[in-house]
Amino acid sequence: MNAEMIGRKEECEMLEMCMGKRTAQLVVVTGRRRAGKTFLIDTFFQGNYAFRVSGIQDYTMEESLDVFAEQLGVYSGIPCPTLKNWNEAFMALRRYLNTKRTDEKLVVFFDELPWLAQPSLVFMKAFERFWLNWAEQQRNLVFIACGSVTSWMMNNIYHNTGGLFHRCTCRLNVKPLRLYEVEELLQSEGIFLPRQEIVRGYMVLGGIPQYWELLDKKLSLSQNIDKLFFNEIGVLRDEVQELYGVLSSRSEDYMSVVELLSQKRGGFMQNEIAKKVKLTGSNDLEKILKDLCLSGFVREVFVFGRGIDDPVYQLADFYTSFYYRFVYGRPLIPDFWSLSIHSPSREAWEGLTFEQLCIDHVEQIKHALGIRVATGAYAWSTKGDSSKNIRGAQIDLVLDRDDNMVNLCEIKFYNNIHTITKDMEGTLKRKMETFRVMTGTQKAVQVIMITPHGVKTGANSIVSRQITLDDLFLR
Repeated sequence: MNAEMIGRKEECEMLEMCMGKRTAQLVVVTGRRRAGKTFLIDTFFQGNYAFRVSGIQDYTMEESLDVFAEQLGVYSGIPCPTLKNWNEAFMALRRYLNTKRTDEKLVVFFDELPWLAQPSLVFMKAFERFWLNWAEQQRNLVFIACGSVTSWMMNNIYHNTGGLFHRCTCRLNVKPLRLYEVEELLQSEGIFLPRQEIVRGYMVLGGIPQYWELLDKKLSLSQNIDKLFFNEIGVLRDEVQELYGVLSSRSEDYMSVVELLSQKRGGFMQNEIAKKVKLTGSNDLEKILKDLCLSGFVREVFVFGRGIDDPVYQLADFYTSFYYRFVYGRPLIPDFWSLSIHSPSREAWEGLTFEQLCIDHVEQIKHALGIRVATGAYAWSTKGDSSKNIRGAQIDLVLDRDDNMVNLCEIKFYNNIHTITKDMEGTLKRKMETFRVMTGTQKAVQVIMITPHGVKTGANSIVSRQITLDDLFLR
């Protein structure tokens, strides 16, 4: 695909604001690999850079300096001599930028900075000297630092406690596209899928634009997934190595954690992960979880009624979840996805993954419900209390609202309009009463059904509101 930029309205507005400032701007761009960070910057600026350089994974400092010198020669039109260290590199960049007009914006773009900045300590000292002694005095300078290793970017640039302390003027965290943006991306390329098929695709590819751009419009969604995952040369079959290999030289520890999280949709607490995962290197589990959360692969989920210091960690990346569920450790079976359309295991997986998709689109759900007050989104479950004759229960999504209302969201992935049976009505009533008793809430409690096509209920149903696919596609 070669589509124009889809979505990213807020990010573009922030870049416009930076371009309008009369002071030097240091912009940090982070986000999961393949999320479209470089595409965003290149599309916004249309190649109008004073200087642009990109780091290359596993390059030595000498090799990166050669790349830097080569780019400087291209932009200046004058061959750049060999650079011995990063101090020389930034001095050469300073001399070149001083030849530019002062009445025009100077946009400097360092892409994949963590790969360029090796060794990190040496690079950062040179960069801090460059910024403090020259760059921040240039009122027309917009310096963009971009990288997929979000933890490195945050620790070394955005939360820098040395020479760059509080120097960053803007941070763009490029997140996966939402459903409506994926739909717009597909339609821009002549791919018109029903919304339920887009949802099924999202369960596999998430909102990662580069993955959706791999679709062949001549094929069905299932055929495309077979081509990408269940073909010996499938482009996404080994993508997991690329994703986690950039986070650390000991990426096997990171992959061990996400593999464990893929086994339980509800996630694990940190002490549970520590018992189940044996780290092979010097990596600290707390650091691994922080890095994975910052990069968007894992999320912290807070349980209703429990403190914020006791989160549950869930795998949040759809691609990774699909990979470990259907690809990792399994024999290669051509056309596997097309042949499993009606299999019970796939239907069960879709039901659980649809819950995750809804949680990722909680803002759309709140908008559809007309919620305009501060609202917490939580998971909730209980083992029950035999002394009170209360059985265990689980609520897929709890919306705890500041207007003294709690919405208990029951999420089901049905292929058609579903009728709420008498037994299901009883189950929903029991869940609501269990929630009331076990949490002791004094707020009004409503039951919300979230399904693709809606449900049919009786006149006195406990279901107060419904959310459908169209609501999840709201802008």
